Amino acid sequence: MPISLSINSESIQHIYVNYTKGFYLINRRYQRKLVWSIEEKEKFIDSIMKKFPIPMILTAHSKKEDENHVEILDGMQRLNSIISFIENEFPVNGKFFDLSSTAQTKKYMEENLLIQKDPKLSLDECNELLSYPIPFSIYSADSPEKLDEIFRRINTGGKTLSQQDVRQAGATGDVVDVINSCSAEIRGDCSHSNYIDIRNIKNISISNKKLQYGINIDDIFWVKNNIISNENIRSSRDEELVAYIISYIIDENKSDNTSYFLNSLYKPESQLNEEFTLSLNRKGLDNVNKIFSFIIHEIESIISHCGKTFSSLIYDRKNEKSKDVFQIIFIGLYKIIIKENRRIVNYMNLSNSLDNCFNLHLKSLSRKDRITKNERESLSDSIAGLIRPHTSERDTNDNPTGNSIYRLDNILTASYTEQNCYDFKICLTEISAEHNKDVTKVISKIVKTISAMINSTKEECYIILGITNDAKSATQYEEIYNATHNEYKKFFIFGVDEEVKTKFNGSMDQYEQKIISQIEKEPISESLKINIKRGLVSFLYYGKTIYMFKIKRISDNPEAYDEKFYIRSSSHNDEIKAASMMAFMQNFNSD
Repeated sequence: MPISLSINSESIQHIYVNYTKGFYLINRRYQRKLVWSIEEKEKFIDSIMKKFPIPMILTAHSKKEDENHVEILDGMQRLNSIISFIENEFPVNGKFFDLSSTAQTKKYMEENLLIQKDPKLSLDECNELLSYPIPFSIYSADSPEKLDEIFRRINTGGKTLSQQDVRQAGATGDVVDVINSCSAEIRGDCSHSNYIDIRNIKNISISNKKLQYGINIDDIFWVKNNIISNENIRSSRDEELVAYIISYIIDENKSDNTSYFLNSLYKPESQLNEEFTLSLNRKGLDNVNKIFSFIIHEIESIISHCGKTFSSLIYDRKNEKSKDVFQIIFIGLYKIIIKENRRIVNYMNLSNSLDNCFNLHLKSLSRKDRITKNERESLSDSIAGLIRPHTSERDTNDNPTGNSIYRLDNILTASYTEQNCYDFKICLTEISAEHNKDVTKVISKIVKTISAMINSTKEECYIILGITNDAKSATQYEEIYNATHNEYKKFFIFGVDEEVKTKFNGSMDQYEQKIISQIEKEPISESLKINIKRGLVSFLYYGKTIYMFKIKRISDNPEAYDEKFYIRSSSHNDEIKAASMMAFMQNFNSD
């Protein structure tokens, strides 16, 4: 089927109705960051209110996608601005949208899902806004490759984009995927899959203190450590830095430090891209991701031990060439920890050795526009020499990336985008007046939920112990265990430590053994039991022990729990009834 195109106009009121029905999808291969500032959103809405013309929203149907959805190719920021203004997230010219202007917003207001803020626009002004016609185009294409080409042309056809944005426009492939994944992991705007309902995108948007949602740009690793500025994050300069680092991990001999190199790396038809893709597949996508995460974790550990930011540790005055300096220090750590298989034994002493290292060891960078490949190598060798005395050899069987570094903040953020793939349990004991109940009931609920999750999706799913997003449960838990918690967004993070101390004699081994022994008794297949046990991991989050079930479908057949089949619907497990069984089974037959 050739590409077809329809162009029409949609009123803002009709767009909002479609939005509430989940009509618009964001494909993060094309649209990764929601980055418009409040000022940019206000200016856009003001243009609409003044009846100025605005650019067309470009969308696409693809053959494999549901007919009831369209992907946003260009216009995500504009659509979000419209929705955000209607839902009272910001005013324009000092006034908010009147929520009583539409049946849907009025209903949301009555259900306390939206709160009216004052002062507000008149009903006539709101109705004029709602009737404004937004130009819309819908492409129909029979392959993702055609959509990739459309997106590339849209985003390189005369717009003012950063050099990295131009590279990324429609770029696909394993190398690009691992760069994007690592970049999102550091920023914190991770999502469960590439397809996100636009209703959920604001939860992972790059925001600021003026907005009460998303990820505060000032809290992003790069910004709070004064490595990359706010504006450069919005221009994807962080992804450019990550691309240089990832390319070095994949193949240090072919990796370079020039714009020409990156331009070629991002072209899927280039020989360089083919060579790096082969090298990446030999090394393993997951392994490269783990190496990157591990070194970032070590850098965070170094700066946390000395109580400084990255820049205040490395520089004694104004920072210079911060992206190049970060890359050199990262590579220095990579050489010691990964290539030489050594471990840091004294973070405080290491931070002392790195103190003011720009002036002492890297000052030559200030005289150069960009460092060469050879200079990067020699300078990172110098940094490796500073690091080595504070390390010791690892055992040959001790793989530094064998235990994944779990960035819990990212997992919690991603849960907003696909709720049926996540569940949270504050403890194994039911929170009630009878909190001494046997824990087996909660473990059974967990296992049943796991069976429902993997019957619902082929994506990775998580059940996390020691966390709740329910304020009432958090209060009850505090009263029962006299426990303290950390908060992240709407999550209360207690860890399992107090429960282990009270119910399991302080023994994490007893706690874990109880979980494993109960899994063995559950009415599920033997293969699912093995899968669940393999996916059980624990890690520390700000000194609190978190247990997590990380599970993914490994069978071509659905999984039964006690001879019944369930699927996950939001936060509930729904049993498949006889009338729906054939359609349910076809989901597996078509995989």
